[in-house]
Amino acid sequence: MDIKIKFAFLTVLIVVFQSILKVIGVLITGSLSFLSETVDTLTDVLFVSISLYTIYHSEKPADYEHMYGH
Repeated sequence: MDIKIKFAFLTVLIVVFQSILKVIGVLITGSLSFLSETVDTLTDVLFVSISLYTIYHSEKPADYEHMYGH
């Protein structure tokens, strides 16, 4: 596994862990401000996951249909 993919996957794990902690914080405090921050972090999970997907596919080698790689 390439180092770029490892770091992207690690970033996804960190952001997911951060989201879980924020959800727990919202459940404990009931703060609307904290809830909005949690929703923002959940969108970060989506975008970091998309980045992981694109990094993974960009590392594929060239083939007959993609002469310069993917």
